[in-house]
Amino acid sequence: GYYDSNGDRLEHSQYIDLWVRYTLSCHARLLRISDHDPNDLDAGYYDYKIRSVMLDVPILSGHLTTLELDGVVLSSECSHPLDFSSCPNLETLKMNRCSILFLGGDRSMNISSQSVRCLSITRCDFDHFVRARALISIPTLVHLDLELTEDCGLVPAFESMMPSLLTTSIKLDRSCNKDDMGCSLLLGCLSHSSNLDLMAGPQAFAFRTALKRCTTFSKLKILSLNEWCVEPDFGPLLYFLRWSPNLEKLNIHLFKPYRHVEETEGCYDSAEPFLASKQFRVVEIKCRTKDKFVHKFLKVLSSCGVPAEQINIKKII
Repeated sequence: GYYDSNGDRLEHSQYIDLWVRYTLSCHARLLRISDHDPNDLDAGYYDYKIRSVMLDVPILSGHLTTLELDGVVLSSECSHPLDFSSCPNLETLKMNRCSILFLGGDRSMNISSQSVRCLSITRCDFDHFVRARALISIPTLVHLDLELTEDCGLVPAFESMMPSLLTTSIKLDRSCNKDDMGCSLLLGCLSHSSNLDLMAGPQAFAFRTALKRCTTFSKLKILSLNEWCVEPDFGPLLYFLRWSPNLEKLNIHLFKPYRHVEETEGCYDSAEPFLASKQFRVVEIKCRTKDKFVHKFLKVLSSCGVPAEQINIKKII
């Protein structure tokens, strides 16, 4: 249940485990556990370090299809708290501001399921109690939303390829810049995605280095990138244009000022000329000002065979 800043269990939440068991016994299809009223947006954002829901009971249900955890601390007293093999009909799993409390024994952080199709992990802290990489084994994934913020720990690894993956949204904070291996493993597992939204800090050193280890994005049709793809010298952007043979639409978000950064070892070399996908239909560039940098961007696209009539520029105020 809830704990105050002194670690004492609060009276009004002593029975949360009983409520969870009761809810599952009623064959509920949706289970939502949160540390705040979902209608009170400020409470969930500012108070999660003071009070959080401690979940000690395993989630076991043959009827549950959707599980949403917000501000939940999962206790290792439950054997493998993120193993959802006992929820054969679970299709949607959302975890926001969650962490795991290790109380001894196995300290592995495995998120596994053979049925989940939609997975959302945002602002979770899997590194607060132990330095380890979370391992995700969900081969049935169709939609993935992953947002890693400051002090989130290492970038999670995916145990298997996800051939059914269609849409992917990845947002990485600058604190992930040093995890080269994690970013490399992540990009490699996303090669089957047809719609990829990849956002990172301007100086995304790990992502740029990881491109050297990646394969062709053969199924990719829609790609969304932000400032990290143009530094340095548009190398990351050119990589995707070259190794996405079926790309149809490119969305670029340029809201921060361009700052040329130094080349990193292993960064993609774009010296060899090439032409972009023959299926290319449109490029949408959203920016605050149409400055010299945008004109340079257009020149790079033109060098890859993208005609000016396929490029739309939208100024955002």
